[in-house]
Order: sequence, then C-alpha cells, then structure tokens
Amino acid sequence: MHKAKGSYRPDRHNDDEPTPIKGKSTAPMWVLGDAQQHWDVILPMLEGMGVMAPAFSPGLALLVNSLGRYIEFENKVTETGVVSVTDKGNEIVNPVWAARNKAWDQVMKALREYGLTPSSITGVRACGVDGGKQHDGNADDAKSAALRLVSG
Repeated sequence: MHKAKGSYRPDRHNDDEPTPIKGKSTAPMWVLGDAQQHWDVILPMLEGMGVMAPAFSPGLALLVNSLGRYIEFENKVTETGVVSVTDKGNEIVNPVWAARNKAWDQVMKALREYGLTPSSITGVRACGVDGGKQHDGNADDAKSAALRLVSG
C-alpha cells in the first residue's frame, strides 16, 4: 500500500520478516478436554482473519486451556461464592476467586495476542497465510461463533 502511494520508506519496514509456513493447524495433545471445544470455535475465526498458521498452534492451545480453566473457576465461584468462611468462622476471599482472576488475566493476554479484543484488532497483521484475506463467511456467522465462544 505504501509503495502504491509513493510513501514507502525501507527503514520503516522489515522486508526480511519471517512468513509462517502454510498448513492445517491441529490442537496439540496437551490441550485439556473441555478446551478442545474452544479450539474448534476460535481456530476458524483466526484462520478467517488470516492470522493463524501451524507455528502458532502452541499459543492457541495456551489460550484455549486458559479459557477452559477460567470457565471452570468461574462456575466454581458461582457455586460457592466470592467469600469463604474458615474453620474458625472468619470470612475470607474464596481462594478460587484468585485463581479465577489469574485465569482471566491469562485469557485476556492471549486474546490480545491474536487480536480477539476490540482494542487489539488493529495491532495484529495477517500472516500471509491464504494471502491475509478476510473469511468468506458473513457477519452473522462470525457473530454466532463469538456467541458460542462466550456462552460456553
């Protein structure tokens, strides 16, 4: 685009930037049981955005594992409450709440790496897989996939 406009400056571009090898991304064996369903929802989104390649599978696996843990801890806190009572009758913050918060942080960091938050989408570039083209699906398909992701 810059070259077409005549504003290209080599000192502002990395022409030697590595390009990931094209191919089918598969979930590593260490993806946790329930996290596989999140892999199956998020992978097509990333492929449609042109930001997924097999080299990025470990990062996506970390994202879906963290998302699975977050949902697990969120459900546990919903069952038991944010406040716990010790054996001496003192009220304390439920330890699961702290684990839930840590999982939330991990999920949000991973979502930002892939441009899956509104504020992070502009910081992610297509990796050249499939030419970086947009997904051929319509907006309703993307919205449905996103709703499946967050609704569990």
